[in-house]
Amino acid sequence: MISKRKYDLKNIYYILASVLVVVAIFMMFAKCVSLGAKSDKLTISFVPAYFTGIEAVFGHEGSLKFSPLNLLTYLLAIASLIMLIIKAFGVKKCKSLNAIIPILLVVCGIMFFLSGIFLVKESATPIKGLTITKNCETGAIVSGIMCLLASLASILPMVRYKKHGR
Repeated sequence: MISKRKYDLKNIYYILASVLVVVAIFMMFAKCVSLGAKSDKLTISFVPAYFTGIEAVFGHEGSLKFSPLNLLTYLLAIASLIMLIIKAFGVKKCKSLNAIIPILLVVCGIMFFLSGIFLVKESATPIKGLTITKNCETGAIVSGIMCLLASLASILPMVRYKKHGR
C-alpha cells in the first residue's frame, strides 16, 4: 500500500511539471520582448514596440526577422513536455530521462530569460547616438519561471524520503 502511494505521488510530480511547461509554452501569446531605442545625447525617450513570442520567433514585418534561437527555446520546451508525458504515463524505469528532463528544463528557462537578446532585427540605417534596447517582458519572464519550477518538480520524484519511526 505504501509503495502504491509513492508511485502515485511520482506521477503527480511529473503531471505538475508538464502542466507548468504547458503554461510556459502558451505564454508565447503574451507580450514577450520589447524593442526600443534611447539616446545618450538627447533627453528624448522612445516608446518601445512590444512583440509576442510568436512574433519574436517568426518575425514581424518591418522590424524583426526569423530568430532560430527563440525557436530552439520553444522546441526544447515541447521536447521536455513530451518526455514528461512519457515519464508520467509510459516508461517508468528509464534512468536517462530522469537526468535529461531537468537539464532540458533549466536550459529552456534560461533561454526564455534571454529571449530579448535572441531577437534578430531588420537591418535598418542606425542613427548616430541612438542605441537599440532589447528587453524581456512579462511572457518571457513567466515562461522562464515556469520552466525552472517544472525542473524542480521533475527532480522531486527522484528524492528519497526517509521513513521516521521504525
